[in-house]
Parts: sequence; C-alpha cells; structure tokens
Amino acid sequence: MVSSKSMQNTLYVNDLVFINKVTANFKRNDIIIFLNSSNKKTDIIKRIIGLPNDVLQIKNTKIYINDKVINDLPNLTFDYTFFDTISNLNMIKNISNLELKNSKNFNFKKIISKQKIKNTNWTLDNFGPIWIPKKGKSIVINKNNYNIYKSIILNIESKNLDSIDILNKQYFFKQNYYFVLGDNRHHSRDSRYYGFISENQIQGKTILQ
Repeated sequence: MVSSKSMQNTLYVNDLVFINKVTANFKRNDIIIFLNSSNKKTDIIKRIIGLPNDVLQIKNTKIYINDKVINDLPNLTFDYTFFDTISNLNMIKNISNLELKNSKNFNFKKIISKQKIKNTNWTLDNFGPIWIPKKGKSIVINKNNYNIYKSIILNIESKNLDSIDILNKQYFFKQNYYFVLGDNRHHSRDSRYYGFISENQIQGKTILQ
C-alpha cells in the first residue's frame, strides 16, 4: 500500500500495488519497491531514472542522462506559482504535466527549488552530474566525490573498510546501483537525499504502471 504522496499523480496514498518479485531486469521508468536502508521493516516505492553506468544530471527540473535530455512523463508533478484573480493573491499549486497541458490558466510558473542537498552545492532541481556505479566498473575516490560514494562502499559493499582505505584510491564496485525519484518531484525524498539504491535492496517492480 502506498503510504506517501511522493509518487502522486501516478500513485496515491492508500493505493494498492502488485509487485513482480521474480524479475531481476530493471529498466528506466520502472516503478520499484525497495528496502528502506535505515528501517528494514518498511519499503519505499519510487521510479528508476538512472541506470548503472549512467551519468545523471538535473538542470532546472529537466533530467539529463549521458548529456541527453529525457522526456518528461505526463504524470510528473511539480509545484507552480500562479496569480489567483479571485483572491488577488499569488498561490502555489501542485500539478502534473498533463494537467498543465490541459489547463486554460497560462499564468502558471514552475518553481525551481533552491533547497540544498546536504554535503553538496546542489539543489533539488539542479543536481549533479553524478556517475551511477555499475558492477565491475571503477572510480577513483577523492575529496570531491567521497561524500557521494562513501555510504554505499562502507555500508553496503565493504563493511570491513574505513575512509582511509578508500580515499585517493581506485575502487571497483561489486553491485549495480540505481538512481530513483518520486513522480511528485517537489515532495519526494529520494536518491537526491539518500543516494543510490543497490540491486540487493530492490524487492521487485510494480506490475501495473
């Protein structure tokens, strides 16, 4: 059962979802269920945006994969400002791309969030570029990317290591990782906050999307 509004307008609070737990083949835009790393008793539902070995960047809410812009989905939802002629006030409305397309109100202006991401100079809507680890691929861990990769290396891949073992050294990843986002982009805690999702965390993907 969906417990938050982070996937609205695709999935709503209290929606029931069916999960395919057999497949291990995950594609971009699959909606997946995965274990909450901080609370193993709860599951999280998000959409896969970045695949292993992708370079992902967000520019003013637009997603770029390997320097190519990804088309927005109809249900993707953002906050917009508009002037309400009845109250004569500037208002904020959470609307999907489809609703915006069908709206007769031409005064909507998308909000570009300035909310900072911890330990980075990035924001929710201007994020990256960031390389998504792939099994067997490597990267040199340095002071510029240490905060990005330290959690998955030290907590998921190599729990017997500490920071001195990996800093300024080449590290080969043992698992595939994914970058996930909620469809309600301005109201979702996702990979922008907690980083990559390992393939071992994924419980399955939704059957009906």
